[in-house]
Amino acid sequence: MNLARFRELFESLTGNTPFSWQTELGRRLLNVDIPTGCNLPTGTGKTSVMSVWLICLGLG
Repeated sequence: MNLARFRELFESLTGNTPFSWQTELGRRLLNVDIPTGCNLPTGTGKTSVMSVWLICLGLG
């Protein structure tokens, strides 16, 4: 996966720079390594999982 392209698309879609866990999730989704859960504290951008998924759907 081109991480620079992922970050560019994430920023374009959300208006924010992706956290490292969001970039890692994108890498995993593109490698069909689907996690079974997302255990992160409040305020770390869990809602953006849908944005990560949408970007990966377009890149995949």
